[in-house]
Amino acid sequence: MLVPAVVLALALAQPALAEPLPALPAAFRGLRRDTAPYKGFSGVRVRSDSARKVFFHDQTIAVVEVSKDYNTMDLQNCELIEVNKAGLAREALQNLSTIAKPSQLGFPDMSALMRRCQALDEARAAAAAGGQGPAAVAATKRKIDDNPDPSSLLSGILPGTKWCGTGDIASNYFDLGTERDIDRCCRTHDLCPVKVRAFQSRYGLSNMSFYTKSHCVCDDMLLQCLKASNHSTANIMGNIYFNLLRVPCVEDVEDASVARMERRYRSAKRY
Repeated sequence: MLVPAVVLALALAQPALAEPLPALPAAFRGLRRDTAPYKGFSGVRVRSDSARKVFFHDQTIAVVEVSKDYNTMDLQNCELIEVNKAGLAREALQNLSTIAKPSQLGFPDMSALMRRCQALDEARAAAAAGGQGPAAVAATKRKIDDNPDPSSLLSGILPGTKWCGTGDIASNYFDLGTERDIDRCCRTHDLCPVKVRAFQSRYGLSNMSFYTKSHCVCDDMLLQCLKASNHSTANIMGNIYFNLLRVPCVEDVEDASVARMERRYRSAKRY
């Protein structure tokens, strides 16, 4: 998730900010999510007896593991991969065809799959935390929070996360910070299949701002996810993105004159 470092610093110092900030200084204007490194398929497989499937839509590829019981098709693992260039997408899909024949999904189905993947990750994390016990989890979290990762601070990433900020510092899809619930929200948003990156054009839309503009469904998912975490860090993130930056999103609208769907920008919701 893109958040310029100067805005991040101000919001951390004053989390309750609700008024727009002045224009960003020129030195910070180049900080945008375009610099996030490409993360190919990690090869992670949680079960040797699972069936693997590859799905894709626009700028996102999903490699999923499901049970071989085709009556249930239980989801067992997910890995989402961002491919924001046509050549990169073709190469990635060709490489992944050795795992399974890639199948294209519509945007609603891909969004639903991403929700299921996030829910699976949350359930798995809750089960793991339950095994440690609340006291152990809290003690570990305090220890890490007292010693924040220097690379996170220098990279303009929200402390405790690896995906919330100016790009990301994650090594792969499964690499999350200590604030895992919040980081999952940002990770899913970063991997939105439909978006217009900074200073680029797509879907007949131009984005001459310093922020990637994602599909409104992805922005809505982010807002709901951050609020559901009920955490002060999530509120900082939500205030920055929705209340301070107020980044417009991409929505689908039906053009009756040509009987087809078109895309346009919609104003951001309030957090």
